[in-house]
Amino acid sequence: MATSGFVYQVLLYYALVINTVCYVLFVLDKGYSQRGEKRIPEKILFT
Repeated sequence: MATSGFVYQVLLYYALVINTVCYVLFVLDKGYSQRGEKRIPEKILFT
């Protein structure tokens, strides 16, 4: 069936998007924290 392949592709796409967003947020937070401006608490990032 074509639907199962489509669902798998969508899940893979969403996983990639979420991964990218988390990585970008982590890099931005690292950049801010080096300047002494903590924007995102580490509890949220690492849970």
